[in-house]
Amino acid sequence: MKRSGFTGRIVAHFEEKPSEIRALFNNQSDPARTAEQRERILAAGLPI
Repeated sequence: MKRSGFTGRIVAHFEEKPSEIRALFNNQSDPARTAEQRERILAAGLPI
């Protein structure tokens, strides 16, 4: 997410490992986990 222009504070808010974020954006994450991560990102107001 940092590479996409998001600040460290925003990234720290999600308490996710970088590998989990990569898996989310590469559609390699577990569907239940993806839904949870997506909700948290949208709640923070980030477009995905």
